[in-house]
Amino acid sequence: MNQNKISISRALKQKSRIAGRVRNCLDILKNDNSCPEGTERAFDLVAVLAEYKQYSEELIRYKAAIATANSGIISLLAELEEVRSMIASLKKIDTTNGVKQEYGSSYNVTAALTKADIQREIDSLQRRADDLQDEIDDYNASHFVSLEV
Repeated sequence: MNQNKISISRALKQKSRIAGRVRNCLDILKNDNSCPEGTERAFDLVAVLAEYKQYSEELIRYKAAIATANSGIISLLAELEEVRSMIASLKKIDTTNGVKQEYGSSYNVTAALTKADIQREIDSLQRRADDLQDEIDDYNASHFVSLEV
């Protein structure tokens, strides 16, 4: 087999396209497999299943190649994932001050951290996430994956 070299960023785009094709085939299989007897099917499900398997195998090749090529930025990827998780978690913190009503009763609550405090933390984390993403994008544009074609 021949080796095809493409940038990581292009490989990521292609991986997303292939994943979409996998999802599309699976949707067709799920929605059209069982139908009323005598109804003409819109798709050749044997062919769709074959495409599903082919796209899935191609997706595995892309994922493996990308993971190998990204070994140089594993720590950046892990940090970005954690920073995004922290942002999502902070957005869920209740900053209510005053009367709160739950289950038919009301009571006074005070928040140790204000909405502004939380937003400042989120903004700081978002700046870090943006910096990490820029670094990752630069790496992905300048490093390559080898795919067997």
